[in-house]
Amino acid sequence: MASSCADFQALTDEFYQVWFRFHPDTAQRVGVPGYAGALPAVDDDDVGALGSWLESTIVGLEEIDFHALDPAGQLEMEILFGACRDEYQAILECDWRHRNPLAFMPLRTVCGLAREADSLGEAALTRCLQEIPGFLHKARSTLSAYPALIPRIWVDVAQREGAAGVRFLQRLAERGEDAGELRAHCDQAASAVAEYLSFLAEKITPEAEGNTACGWQRFQEQLRLRHHLPDKLGDLHELARQIYQTTAAELSALCKEQTGVEDPRPWLERLTQEKKLQGEERVRYVRKRSNEIHRRLADTDQFRLPDAALLELRLAAEDSPLDCATVYRPTTAAGIPSGELYLPRPVTGTAVDTPAQLTAWCIRNAWPGRHLQSVTASAGGHAESMVRRVNFSPSQQVGWLLYAEQLVQELGLFPAPKHKLYCLLARLRRTLLALLDIEFHVYGLTVSSALQQLQELPGQHAQSAAQDLLMLTRYPTQQLVGVVNWRLIDVLRQWQQSHGEGTPADFHHLLLSQGCVALPPVIRQLYGRQAWDWVVARLIPQDQEVD
Repeated sequence: MASSCADFQALTDEFYQVWFRFHPDTAQRVGVPGYAGALPAVDDDDVGALGSWLESTIVGLEEIDFHALDPAGQLEMEILFGACRDEYQAILECDWRHRNPLAFMPLRTVCGLAREADSLGEAALTRCLQEIPGFLHKARSTLSAYPALIPRIWVDVAQREGAAGVRFLQRLAERGEDAGELRAHCDQAASAVAEYLSFLAEKITPEAEGNTACGWQRFQEQLRLRHHLPDKLGDLHELARQIYQTTAAELSALCKEQTGVEDPRPWLERLTQEKKLQGEERVRYVRKRSNEIHRRLADTDQFRLPDAALLELRLAAEDSPLDCATVYRPTTAAGIPSGELYLPRPVTGTAVDTPAQLTAWCIRNAWPGRHLQSVTASAGGHAESMVRRVNFSPSQQVGWLLYAEQLVQELGLFPAPKHKLYCLLARLRRTLLALLDIEFHVYGLTVSSALQQLQELPGQHAQSAAQDLLMLTRYPTQQLVGVVNWRLIDVLRQWQQSHGEGTPADFHHLLLSQGCVALPPVIRQLYGRQAWDWVVARLIPQDQEVD
C-alpha cells in the first residue's frame, strides 16, 4: 500500500506542475505561488502538449494499483482519472478556442487581482495587464479560423462584458496616489479589449451561427467522467422533470393556502411593498441575521459550527462589473479557515433588499450554506489535497445549498410562510435549470424557448434570466447534477438514519469535510457500494432501469 500511495502522490505532484501552466487561474485559486497574473497558454502547440500530457497521465494512473491505495487515495484517483479523461475528450471533440470568444476575455482575472492587490501586490496585476494585448491578439487569430462555429449568443455576451471591462480598466487606472505606471498598463489593456470588440463586431458577428448545445455524447461523457454519475439520459431527464413538477406543485399549494390563488405573483407583489432596507441598514441587517441563524442552528443537533466571528461581511465593491462580482471568498485567520461574504449592491430591477429576501440570502451564503461548506472542507483532514482543491465541483455547491435551504425549513427556524415562499422560488429556479440543462443540450430545446421559460419564472427579472441562460449554454450538466446532488444528499440522510450511523451533526460534518468535489465517489468511499446502490435505487424513478 505504501508504494502505491507514494506512486500516486508523485504522479499527482508531477501532473499539476505541468497542468497549471495551462490553467494559471486555477493555480491562483488554490494558492499555488508563481502563477498570479499569468494568462493561459493557448497556442496550438501548447494545447497539443496539454493533450499529450493528459494522455500520458491517464496511462500512468492505469498502472497504479487502485485497490492498494487507502480510501482517501482511491477517492482522489477516481476524481483525477475522470477529470483527465474528460478534459482530454474536450480537447479532441470541442476545442473551446475556436468557439468561445467570451473565454478569452480576461476581465474576471483582472477583477480578482485588483481585489486582492493588497495581499498579492501590484506586480501580479501589472503582469496580467501586460499580457492582455498579446493574449487577445492570439484570440483574434484563433477565432478567425472557423467563425461559423461560434455561437452568436457568446459573441453578444463577449461584447457586453468587454464593454464593461473597458470601463472598469479606465476606472482602475485612476486608483492609488501614484497611478502613472498603472494607468499606462490599463490604457494598453483597454485599447486591446476595444480592438478585440471591434474584431468581434466586424469579423465574427456576421458569420457566427454555431450551436451552444454540446449534444448527447458529450453530455454523457461529462456525467460519467466529471460527475461520476450513471449516464442514462432518459432516467435523469425523468428525474429532473419529476423534481421540477413536484416543486411547482408545492409552490402552488402554498400560494393557494396563503392567498387563495396558485400564482405566486400577487403574493410577491405585496411582499415587495414591505419596508426595504437601504445602504448600511442592509449590511447591519445581514450581519445581525447571519449571527442569529448561527445561534439558532447551534441549538439544534445538526452541525458542528465554527465560530461565527470567522465570517466577515463586506459590501461588494462599487466598481466591480456585475459579471465578475464575488459573493464569497475563503480566507484563513491565524491558520483557521474563515471567509469573506460580499453583500451585492442593489441593482435596478434585481435588488435583494427586503428582510425576507436577505434572510434567504444569508441561509444560502452563510449558515448553513456556502460558508459552512467551505470552512468545514478546509478544516477537514483532506484540506491539503491538491486533487480535491483543484477539482472543485460547482454542482456539489449547488446541491448543498438546496439541501441547506430544505433543512432550515424542516427545522422550522423561520416558520413564516413568506420564508418558505422564497425557499420554493429558489428551488423552482434551480429545478427548471436542471430540466432545461438536459432538454437543451440533449433533446433539442432552442435557446429562445429556454430563455422564455426562464423569463416566465415568478420573481425572475430579465437580467437574471439572461445570466441563467448564459450559464446554461456554457456549462453543460452543471445545473442538472446540482439538483441530482441535492436529492442524493437527502436520500443518503435517510439511509444514515435507517442504519443508525451516528448523529445528524456527524453525518453533515463527515460529508462536508471531504471537500466540495463530485458526490458519488464520496458516497461510495464513505458508506460503501451497498449504500450507493440503495440511494440510487430510491432516487431513480421506479419504472426506470436502475444502474
